[in-house]
Amino acid sequence: FNKLKVDKAVAFDLSPPLRELHRFASTVDKSAAARPEFGAGPVGNSSRDDAGLTLGGTWNAGRHELAADLGYRSKRSPASFPGFEIDTSVERGSFLPRGKFRFDALGRAHDVTLGVDVENWDLDSRNTFGRRTGVQQNRALYGLGNLWLADRTRLVLGGRVQSSDVSLTPDRASHRLSAVEAALRQRLAGGWSAYGKLGSSFRLANFDEICFAACASPLLKPQTAPGAGA
Repeated sequence: FNKLKVDKAVAFDLSPPLRELHRFASTVDKSAAARPEFGAGPVGNSSRDDAGLTLGGTWNAGRHELAADLGYRSKRSPASFPGFEIDTSVERGSFLPRGKFRFDALGRAHDVTLGVDVENWDLDSRNTFGRRTGVQQNRALYGLGNLWLADRTRLVLGGRVQSSDVSLTPDRASHRLSAVEAALRQRLAGGWSAYGKLGSSFRLANFDEICFAACASPLLKPQTAPGAGA
């Protein structure tokens, strides 16, 4: 495989406390088998082009902190093999606002983080046998609290609810998911600590996974799992 990778990153400050981050990345991977294990002559060619932009800002208001990220990413992955060709383009836009709020209670300082995740995906995949287009919309609300019950005892409570609507011709799917977690950490003598947690989690496939080689049909279902640890 011959690989060419170019990454550029530029960070700059505006009038404090507002900061912006601008990133651009491009990647091209190509393979054409003049490889002995495949025999004489090329057997295929594939490439990948990525481009992305992220703008982020943070604002400190007293003890509290507000932040947001606005992002865009595009990816094109054409490939050609004997008897089969595919060209897949994916675009993703995201908006991720969040806030961290600090407060005092029971003589101790605590903090709560609240946020929203908004993602829109667009896909266009063409191959030798046809074409599939799709849209994926993800919306999520989440919260995470760090509460000190005593000088050495911290309780962490978190939750997330998310909706996902996927349309990928000819398939459609809608999901409403939730995850929660409760964790307790107790610091002990000698630098030791005890930790335990209970909760549930989920994982959603995006278009990068649904159409990794060829688009899955029917659509991949979310994965859910209970969790516990110590």
